[in-house]
Amino acid sequence: MGLSLTPIVTVFAVVLSGMRVPSRATVGRWVQQSCEQAGRILAVLDEACRSRVLTVCLDAIFFHQVPVLAIVEPHSMVWVAGQRGPDRTGETWVTLLKPWSSLERVISDAGTGLAKGVRLLNEARGEVTEGALVGVPVSVGLDAFHTL
Repeated sequence: MGLSLTPIVTVFAVVLSGMRVPSRATVGRWVQQSCEQAGRILAVLDEACRSRVLTVCLDAIFFHQVPVLAIVEPHSMVWVAGQRGPDRTGETWVTLLKPWSSLERVISDAGTGLAKGVRLLNEARGEVTEGALVGVPVSVGLDAFHTL
């Protein structure tokens, strides 16, 4: 399932009336190049913003029975991380949570995979490396929606 370039080429035809309209292949290359540039910029921004995220809400949403793990910063409602599949085990959640080194609090439902992921993160943060703790343990709170 790819991006249809027909509407984009049509817009070019209207805007550039009387001028040569770029081919679908050219527009496709432009879109691909823009995606790659945006990806590089987002990687830098992600790294710069990670230390500012202190609280997250975690949950999994399903698309055709495939879990999508979602991490949202609750004050701004920004989706800060997501991963499609393969599962929602604790091991998968901890892999997604580890880059968030300044994380202090997690809000989630009482899902067993989520709980195990946070427990594994806290265990990893409790390890001593070169005489210092790797990180401060993350506190966990239940979200009101699932509790009600």
